[in-house]
Amino acid sequence: MDKEKWCPTQRGNMIAYEPQWLNDGKWCVVPTKPSTDGIPSPMFGFGAAKMVGLFGYAEAMALAWSYAASADASGEQIKVRAVEYQLEYDIKAKRTNAEEDKS
Repeated sequence: MDKEKWCPTQRGNMIAYEPQWLNDGKWCVVPTKPSTDGIPSPMFGFGAAKMVGLFGYAEAMALAWSYAASADASGEQIKVRAVEYQLEYDIKAKRTNAEEDKS
């Protein structure tokens, strides 16, 4: 009988945030793209927030204010906010090779 071999797992929950801006009375997500420049990605939760497009509060507000500043430079003033989410994650990895380790 083959035993399942699970690698170390990560499980937890945390608060994460989504940067938003008000567009014609509707709150929209601030567009972002992965980058090594500018505002850093969240450094907590083993990357779980990053995987689902969420951020720490400071990062979310920095992205929102950066978006507002760009709009302001174009002569438009917009409202921004960071919306709070309860993020729960359970990351697992199961070994696919059924062969036992040989000592």
